[in-house]
Amino acid sequence: MTYSPQSAPRFEQKTLISINSSTSFRLAHTTLYQPVLEHIRTLENHIQKVLSLSGQLIEKQTAVDVGSFELHQLCREDSYDE
Repeated sequence: MTYSPQSAPRFEQKTLISINSSTSFRLAHTTLYQPVLEHIRTLENHIQKVLSLSGQLIEKQTAVDVGSFELHQLCREDSYDE
């Protein structure tokens, strides 16, 4: 018997893992990844907190800068009056 690329396969190809075991395989891996997912959630919460605090700090710094600008301007105006 000779091989030809056009010949049909004589045996059906089957996957090594059945559909049922594939589902259980994925579920097992989900439980293995659980600590990693929790760590990612913790990191996301920390990042959100840092972003929130950074925003508050920027707002306060802007208010301080504007306030100090106004004080400098008042000092200049006072020095011109003398």
